[in-house]
Amino acid sequence: GAAALVARLLDRAGAAASGIDRLEATHRYIADYTPRSLDETRLFPGTEDALDRLRRDGWRLAVCTNKPVAAARHILEGMSISPLFAAIAGGDSYPTRKPDPASLRGAVETAGSVAARAVMVGDHTNDIQAASGAQVASIFARWGYGRPEMETGATAACATIGDIPGVAERLIPA
Repeated sequence: GAAALVARLLDRAGAAASGIDRLEATHRYIADYTPRSLDETRLFPGTEDALDRLRRDGWRLAVCTNKPVAAARHILEGMSISPLFAAIAGGDSYPTRKPDPASLRGAVETAGSVAARAVMVGDHTNDIQAASGAQVASIFARWGYGRPEMETGATAACATIGDIPGVAERLIPA
């Protein structure tokens, strides 16, 4: 989440950042990030088709991110895909963030589903650990930003976003 990112940056700056209040720095970062969150953001090729297929196949879609929920909503709205999601959970939507499973459980419940009928797709260890803790099947997104070793513990993996509908159906048959 934003607080962890800001803390790492301030730690890296060392003594030069020793007088900076971390909470204030986090608030300032979020205030700057949210309106700029679309500046270099693009959907991965095949995203809209995969989301449309999942919806046609009866899946309720949700987002569970450690980004602030306002930034997540801004991105989804800017990409014109917000209406596809039954729930959007950000890092500030619940008291804890991934890898704690509570935010994933909350997103699944808000979307109107249950863990046994859910699949978490993610490209980071935090996603896979949250899914495991929530007793939710997981798909590691090999096309994402995570390193290959972050796949450990995932129920399945996909090379492209277009592979998700078929793999999800095998994990949780209709």
